[in-house]
Amino acid sequence: AIVPFPPGEPDTWTCLFDLIGPEPLVAEDDRGITRVCDGDLLRELLGAMGRPCREEEQEALLLTTPIPGGSTLIDALVRALRHSTYSVRQRAALLLGHLGDARVVSSLLANTDDSDDDARRGATEALGRLGARDEVLLLLRKGWDGYASVNMARLQAVARLGLWDEVAEAIEASSEDVARELGLAFLVARGGGEVDALCEFFEHDDDDVKRVAFFAVAQE
Repeated sequence: AIVPFPPGEPDTWTCLFDLIGPEPLVAEDDRGITRVCDGDLLRELLGAMGRPCREEEQEALLLTTPIPGGSTLIDALVRALRHSTYSVRQRAALLLGHLGDARVVSSLLANTDDSDDDARRGATEALGRLGARDEVLLLLRKGWDGYASVNMARLQAVARLGLWDEVAEAIEASSEDVARELGLAFLVARGGGEVDALCEFFEHDDDDVKRVAFFAVAQE
């Protein structure tokens, strides 16, 4: 049965808007720019926090739907990391990264082995946002991912944390051309004054290499 209002007095209720904040969070996936807090994730969180909702309920109202006071958003997001839908796992990871609770690092690290590349990318980006230095280093030592977009997320995490020497070691050990070129683009950007060298990547066959080259030039 659908519960229209949570238990307790109204002054004890809360909502996802209060817990997440007003910032409109967006991320990039294979379809382009997408909202982190989409309807699928919001419905999953509401159900986990004691307020199941109908599929037809308007998405715009989900952020302000009342839920019981004391509901734990972080716990609900960690559970969502194991959801059967990859996009829910990806967005849950991204939101955890934005919320900044370092207690979830081990759960995010587990999702860097997800079967879906977007979910792996989301978990990797979140680790970078949380400043999880040891975990990002572990990803580098594991070798390059089969998807260049996930490798780029690793390198963006490195850019946040300044782990340039470790990137150089990973590039030296890699035999995968695309991964090497992604890493080299970031290292050239880090050196400064090498815009011409970066521009050579604009004509690369791989879209992820082009994207990271544009990113690197933008940092100059």
